[in-house]
Amino acid sequence: MSSIETQQELCKFFILVVNGMRRLEKCLEFIQEITDNKYIPPFFKNSVCRIEQLQVYLQSYGIDTQIYELKDLIGRLGGFEDRLLFSQFQDRYLRQSGNIEKKEAEISFLRLLYEEIQLERQLDDQRVRIFKRWDYNLDILYNKLSSGSNSVDFNKMKKFFVRIRQNLIDEEIKILLKRVGNGDGTIMSLDDFRQALKTQKQRAMDKIQIPMMKTSIVFNKQINNTSYMDRLRRRYKPLQTTQSFIQKDGCQTPRAKTPTPCHNTELKQTRTKTPNQLTEQKVYINESKEINTLMSIYLNQQRCLQNVLMQLDEVTLLKSLNSIDWHKEWQTFSVNSQGITYEHFINILTYYDQRKPFKDKINIIDLPTSALTVADNLFQLLRDQENQLQKSRLQYSKQDQINSLDKYFVKGYMDVLDILQILQKCTITNVSLQDAELIIARFNQFNGNKQITKEVFLNTIT
Repeated sequence: MSSIETQQELCKFFILVVNGMRRLEKCLEFIQEITDNKYIPPFFKNSVCRIEQLQVYLQSYGIDTQIYELKDLIGRLGGFEDRLLFSQFQDRYLRQSGNIEKKEAEISFLRLLYEEIQLERQLDDQRVRIFKRWDYNLDILYNKLSSGSNSVDFNKMKKFFVRIRQNLIDEEIKILLKRVGNGDGTIMSLDDFRQALKTQKQRAMDKIQIPMMKTSIVFNKQINNTSYMDRLRRRYKPLQTTQSFIQKDGCQTPRAKTPTPCHNTELKQTRTKTPNQLTEQKVYINESKEINTLMSIYLNQQRCLQNVLMQLDEVTLLKSLNSIDWHKEWQTFSVNSQGITYEHFINILTYYDQRKPFKDKINIIDLPTSALTVADNLFQLLRDQENQLQKSRLQYSKQDQINSLDKYFVKGYMDVLDILQILQKCTITNVSLQDAELIIARFNQFNGNKQITKEVFLNTIT
């Protein structure tokens, strides 16, 4: 008999599915509004997308993938095994007519691919947690869901969440059944459940075709006469996360989710230009030159650090340091560590250099002269970079840009793709997701968070 802990792990799996599907829904809804059936995403060549092409395309943005992940991804996009035909993709994702916003379309399709990959990776981790439970038994777990019958419908799924003390709204349960059920959001059979709990590696070996309706939801909205910017302004409002549900203008929005559409908002004046927008959730009106400048400084600094560290063999020694009285120990050797803490220094070396430290810790007193010289130079470089950032922060504050941040934090935070878009606008050089990830790490003081919240951003620049 499956314990309550195993059922709770299954519940976590279902909640991950719901959260991921909500992000995919918004992305797909936006794609349907800015494309038509003539637009061909750049990962297609001669109307075909093969695994190798898709892998190269994702790598160009710094997204590394495994072959089994790409097989699964292509299956979810409507293809089979190692290829996806544009005709299959066209019917599912692109509307029949309308104006094309190519810049926004490409980055939105990139977000679609990225979100699918990230979701399945999270689900794989949770699947492994379920498998490792000592009392895991797929048939017994399914029996808990189906109450002994041969299928799980909406009501049975709702009863499961009530029993496990999780409050999911009806819409979320329907979304869940569309991903893990038969595709139409009504029932989940034992075979559906078995496939849902298989990892991507297992599904890649099975060589089965994922039914099209089991992938992300497709929106078929009627074309209206409102402008591109009007639709965005009407749909997206700033997040409020202080209460479980927000009631405003007829909208009911779950906490920490993207607001749902409101149709009673007055139409705004039509814009002739499209916004600089990364995803369906952003409206970057009147881009801030100051924030672009700030981000370009962060980008230049991290590339400088990467280039410097790459050329220094002593970095491995410094990453292995052990210290009790950090500043006093450096001062003994006339090394100026002022303004640089032990934690910050080790984090910088760890995040900007891929070489692994030694297993045994090294004391500062045991460092060779060359390592002491390198450390002194690195401390000075980090202080110079901090002074440069401080000047940029002061300039940003003088320009009274603090109140203009809402347009960047519509979701309540900026993630790696949001930062990537800003970097693409503030530099003529090629940028990757790794660049964006390092900037997020710097803003968060290397605490492991993958997003920059408005509060963190303000604390950093003020």
